[in-house]
Amino acid sequence: MKRALRALAVFGGLLILLMAALWGACQSPAAKRFFARVLSEKLSRPDVTVHIGTLSGWLPWEIALSELSLADARGPWLTVRNVFVLWRPRALLHGRFHVEQVNVRHVHLSRLPSMEKSTKPDQKPQPLTVPDLPLVILLDRLLLHQVVVDEPVTGLPL
Repeated sequence: MKRALRALAVFGGLLILLMAALWGACQSPAAKRFFARVLSEKLSRPDVTVHIGTLSGWLPWEIALSELSLADARGPWLTVRNVFVLWRPRALLHGRFHVEQVNVRHVHLSRLPSMEKSTKPDQKPQPLTVPDLPLVILLDRLLLHQVVVDEPVTGLPL
């Protein structure tokens, strides 16, 4: 019995050490560059390219992005700089995506994205609907310090 308990304690200790090493490796600049590249690739679609700049912070709880940009065939149309996200990953266990704070220093919407016509001329466009998500999204605080919207979006000379 003592032998089994000792083996279980050794296994538990090794598992904790492995988890700590994995978490520590995720904090390295190389791992954060890898995560940013993979996220950019996974979020991009044929008609929209997502670029994520430098990723920093204490992953996964605090995430900071130097830049996030969305581009289409005509180039970038939305640029967001200096984003800081503080969230609670443990809330996912309760079916919630709980974000405590999103802090954005600069948002620049230079134009609206060019959309490909996916509907045929004889079809009516579908109404905009909110997708049915498998979890509740909670956002406690959203701070936007500077939002710049250019003339092609507003229709007004700025």
